Amino acid sequence: MFEVKLGGYEQDDPEDPFLIGAPMWDLPQIVGPLIKDRREDMQVYSVLKAMSVAGFARNPLTVEVGQDPPDRWLVHADRRWAAELTELTIQDVRQTVAPPRMFARTLSARLNAELDRYAHLRDRLVLLSCDEGAIPRRPAALLDEIAQLLTTDIGFVGEGIDLSSGPPETLPMDRGFHGDHGPFSITVQQGVADGAVVVSASTPTNIKRSEAIAALVARVLDKDVPSNEVLLVTCGAPDPQGYVCSVDSSIFQLLRDSHLAGVNILEGMVPLQHLQSVVLHMWNTDQLVIFGANEDLPWKPVQRETA
Repeated sequence: MFEVKLGGYEQDDPEDPFLIGAPMWDLPQIVGPLIKDRREDMQVYSVLKAMSVAGFARNPLTVEVGQDPPDRWLVHADRRWAAELTELTIQDVRQTVAPPRMFARTLSARLNAELDRYAHLRDRLVLLSCDEGAIPRRPAALLDEIAQLLTTDIGFVGEGIDLSSGPPETLPMDRGFHGDHGPFSITVQQGVADGAVVVSASTPTNIKRSEAIAALVARVLDKDVPSNEVLLVTCGAPDPQGYVCSVDSSIFQLLRDSHLAGVNILEGMVPLQHLQSVVLHMWNTDQLVIFGANEDLPWKPVQRETA
């Protein structure tokens, strides 16, 4: 799945650019639940792979389980570094995205527990589009309403369209469109052929550079304790239920672009007392940013322009 983002800035604040992403899809990517040690292994090995590909890591670099803290020890020759793992997600910037995500996950579990009743939704994606923070505090009645609504088979968006002469000017509204219910606009889309029903909450996102930096700084300061020498910060990793939030990449992109443009992100904060280096990584990719450089690290000193 590719992502479309629009960058810009407010006229009265050109020094604080933002990214507007396509509506956020909250989708399961790995079958959960994922235990803590498995998720941490996925994080640390993704970072080390990216470093090795870029030629930054001091090889051979091995990993040992820590005492929590630290989460892991990174080992090269006779040197061992205490490495702490953490994540930076959309909820660190936008707390209001949690209710629609949890609503969709609860609905998904309900539909999949009654697959005979929702057989027509197998291999389909039920998309719930709404504004941030629009979910009622007690959503049980809304869950019942939408669950009942989805017992009716109206196909999926685009079903039966003749594309032999090109795409139509407008999509027929009789297939896949359930209309507005509560805060949601509900559509049924083609999904992945795995026999399950997938429900995703789609919400708009607008993240400013200042918000991304503030979230990163807060996380780093929280982990700057005597037991930690290096900090690995991951964006876009699967959560304990195996879900990946596509908009997490916007946080990473804002921070990476700002760093490469010469913006002081961590360098301008209160000097760290214990952490020697911080690595920001986009999970399952070769993209990373390394803050802090000296000769006594599991990776070689990295210049800003090569981050």
